[in-house]
Amino acid sequence: MSRRLKVLSIDWDYFFPDPSWYDWSHNEETGLFYEMIWSTRPGNQNLMTGEVAHQCFVPDRKLLDGFWDRVLAPSYPLIYVCESHRTLGEALAEITRPMDIWNFDQHHDLGYDGRKKMDCGNWAAHVLKQNKRSKYNLVYPPWRGDKKNAEPSPSCKCQRTFLEPQGKIKPDVLFICRSSCWTPSWADEEWLEFLKPLEKIACGYPWRARKTVEFVTKARQPGKDAAARMAVEYAEMCRKMQESQVTARPA
Repeated sequence: MSRRLKVLSIDWDYFFPDPSWYDWSHNEETGLFYEMIWSTRPGNQNLMTGEVAHQCFVPDRKLLDGFWDRVLAPSYPLIYVCESHRTLGEALAEITRPMDIWNFDQHHDLGYDGRKKMDCGNWAAHVLKQNKRSKYNLVYPPWRGDKKNAEPSPSCKCQRTFLEPQGKIKPDVLFICRSSCWTPSWADEEWLEFLKPLEKIACGYPWRARKTVEFVTKARQPGKDAAARMAVEYAEMCRKMQESQVTARPA
């Protein structure tokens, strides 16, 4: 009997706070949401707290710092650095061996809207349906433990937790996706730092999904530079203009 394939998957959005308190939409099907749309968002305010996105929609350092040391056991897995979890779903759909999958993600990716075509939101359901002997372990960020931040229950069976595994994982496949329509461009410096330890693990052989790697191993604009600051200043100027128009409106 063949050994079970061990898969460790990390979605970059795992490290970020809940994005639903911003009036943002996300669409994986168009590049507009990967890069260009973020130039309009640095100055957006949290609908509940009023905090500015560029300042507070950033990675949780408690989750991010030392992540690889806590989670990844010494190993030499196949490494995929990609844009979307759909890439992982397509790769695993070709495998017949039973798998143990650990996914660090703020979404369960087991389907939300009944779509039949594989995408970033249902890839795990497709894999489990096709490979029924596989097990799916989902690690949510801690804020998902609050009832008001809970997701709809998935239709597929899986193990869900809000705590990192007690033991380190020694995967055969290591997958990391940036999910650029969900994660801000001004955190790309942290993203690139997050990838650096993988260069040693790769030991000279190329990361898979090369066409996607060219995009996700570069920082987008605006970053933590003048472009981002200008976007924030522009948003603030527009907000003040709106406020002045409301104040000047005759009774």
